[in-house]
Amino acid sequence: MTPPDAPTVGDLFGGAITLLDLETTGADPSRDRITEIGLIEIGPDRPIDDAGRTWSSLVDPGQPIPAFITRLTGIDDRMVSDAPVFEALAPALADRLADRLLVAHNVRFDYAFLRAEFARVGIAFSVPVLCTARLSRRLYPREHRHNLDAVMARHGLACTARHRALGDAEVLGGFLAAATADLGAAAVRAAAAHLVRPADAALGAADFALDVPEGAGCAVLLDAQGRALRVIAGARLRVEFMRQLSRPGPAVRELLAATRRIECHPGAGALGASLARLRIERARTPRAGSADEPLRESWRLAWTAGATPAFTLCEAGARVEPPDAWFGDFPDEGTARRVLATLARAHRLCAPLLGLAEQPEGPCTAAREDRCARACPGEPGGIRSDRHDPRALAALRRLPMPPALPAGLHAWREGSVDSMIEIHLFDGPTYLGSGATLADLHPLPARRDGALAGDRRPARLLESALRAGESPLSRVALPPRFGQHADPQEPRASAGS
Repeated sequence: MTPPDAPTVGDLFGGAITLLDLETTGADPSRDRITEIGLIEIGPDRPIDDAGRTWSSLVDPGQPIPAFITRLTGIDDRMVSDAPVFEALAPALADRLADRLLVAHNVRFDYAFLRAEFARVGIAFSVPVLCTARLSRRLYPREHRHNLDAVMARHGLACTARHRALGDAEVLGGFLAAATADLGAAAVRAAAAHLVRPADAALGAADFALDVPEGAGCAVLLDAQGRALRVIAGARLRVEFMRQLSRPGPAVRELLAATRRIECHPGAGALGASLARLRIERARTPRAGSADEPLRESWRLAWTAGATPAFTLCEAGARVEPPDAWFGDFPDEGTARRVLATLARAHRLCAPLLGLAEQPEGPCTAAREDRCARACPGEPGGIRSDRHDPRALAALRRLPMPPALPAGLHAWREGSVDSMIEIHLFDGPTYLGSGATLADLHPLPARRDGALAGDRRPARLLESALRAGESPLSRVALPPRFGQHADPQEPRASAGS
């Protein structure tokens, strides 16, 4: 029984509220559609733990429901075949939502879908909103997870139908009541007052950061039409998010003004986050000039044996004859040339033969000044070029080297502290895709049509992760004929990386 002095909804939020949850065919309001609406209306004079007046309805989205959505929600095409379309529900739904605070978990997702659906039927829609995920982060800043499952576990809340609209909306009421009982009405009221705002108001970086997880992953900044404006990735995503978007300047202000919601993709580690960012950028094609910081280059010295052996300084992965060996790993061409020039001086090597200068007709400047072993063609008293190359190779082997990627299919398991696992599949330097199990990756070797086909950046990211040791990577032993049979085994992590 509710105590007589229990705070009312009006005490906490200044008026009536609607707890709402939607189920949809996907995450893009410009392309996907609503499949179910569930809401609970609680008047301003009612206590916060009041059950309220409930309403829910399935919605015919007018498009097929993807299989993974059906697995998550249980809603399939058959269930919505006789349901009303959104246009039939729109007038009554707009009346239900008018003059009330709209409360939802990750409210900008639900609001973006409502606004898009109302716009399609010619109804202007704008109401103030409160995000319970943000409220949870503000009230419980020491907690690391704030999704609905984490909120339920923290407060011991039950759900009659998880991933169904009305069932999830009921959880929101339970969370508000639990937080009020736990921290007091004053704390909830103060936190809500800070977070409540019109849903179409421009927000700052700190506001958006509340939607961004602290662990590894990538965040997509989306405009009102669901178009990607920027993709940010990092092993500590919220820190990287704030680093990029807290910089002063008109470009960042324009980006934040255009952003209406954040779509987050958790990752198992730094490598998975960066690979996800590349996949999302390729799929969504963010507008020019909005990309994240460029990937680090990798310059090396390539040694090719033969009748006319040669060293060639080039970017790793450049279209050159397959070298017999790569040496060094430099962030740019200028650094590579400086380090190799220093190495040449220390070991009296020939700069032209190292590919650092044009081969002169006669002795080069270093030979004339006695700063090298005089391997120039026709130079009397110097070492022959066929003796210079082994000398150079011995010196170059002292340079730090990036890990060589295996030939053929190889997979790498990446795990995080909260037990999220990703497996990244490569064929030599070619990235094929990522998944939670080998079964997810089984079709990829045969298809070879991934979103990043032909892109050498994933291989460079893997090399960088193996070299730095920042991600918890372990090699996965692939079963024989992986990708060619119908029964892939579960991954087994091998010793070492």
